[in-house]
Amino acid sequence: TAVSGAPVIETPIVTTRREETVEVIVEPGDNMWTLAEARLREVMGRPPTDAETGPYWRRVVQANRDRIKSGDPDLIFPGEVLILPPA
Repeated sequence: TAVSGAPVIETPIVTTRREETVEVIVEPGDNMWTLAEARLREVMGRPPTDAETGPYWRRVVQANRDRIKSGDPDLIFPGEVLILPPA
């Protein structure tokens, strides 16, 4: 019940779509591990452990085999468009 004259504070509803594939544009300094880790952090709402990031990183690499210009997942370039599969 709201008190007359009192400000109403609404709690925002944050929805993270785990089941969505997300496209990212590689920025200078990015690598596949940090991209995977950032996506998991976004979905989990906390920093993921290495044990959580490792399996997802492998999925990210596999999903982007045909998108990586160099053919080497350790060598990605700014401007490349990669996908991050559902987390």
